[in-house]
This record gives sequence, structure tokens and C-alpha cells, in this order.
Amino acid sequence: MTDNRIDLDFDMKQSRFYQDAFREGRIEGYEKGLERGILSGMLRGMEIGEMNGKSALVSHLLECRFGKLTEDIRKRIKESDSKTLMIFAQRMLDAKTLDDVFGD
Repeated sequence: MTDNRIDLDFDMKQSRFYQDAFREGRIEGYEKGLERGILSGMLRGMEIGEMNGKSALVSHLLECRFGKLTEDIRKRIKESDSKTLMIFAQRMLDAKTLDDVFGD
């Protein structure tokens, strides 16, 4: 009598099907990761651009109103977050001096 059982003792990872599926999964994962990375980079770039624009606008308006700014004031504006820049801009509307804008 012959043994008609199929030998199922093989390494699935060595099969062509597994190798193809693994390769496709890696490619798909790489593409999704690349898309996420590009999107993240674009969003970060937009955020930086927005901050630079706000800083430049606040600096420009302050110079128009009060004259040349000191390096300390320029540095303070450049290092400020978006919320703080908006506070400076709002204070500028009624300010008589730079101290009125930057006073805590």
C-alpha cells in the first residue's frame, strides 16, 4: 500500500506565493509611508511658512508705526508662537509705545 498523504511539512515562507505577497505588502507599506511622510512634510512647511508670514507682518507693521526695531524685539517676534503674535498684533491697534505691545 502506498502512502497517499501529502507532505505538508514545508516552509511556507519559501513558497512563491508567500514571497510575492510579502513583496507586494512591502511595496504597499513603503508607498503609504512615503505618502504620510510627504503629507507631514507639506503640513510642517505650511505651518513654518504661516509663522514666518505672521512674524514678518507684525515686524513690518511695528516698524511702520514705531520706527526701526531693536534686535531684541526682532528676536522676540521671531521666537513667538502664533497665539502670541496675534496678541501683539491686537495690542498694536491701541498701543502708544512698543512697551504697550510687548508689556506682559
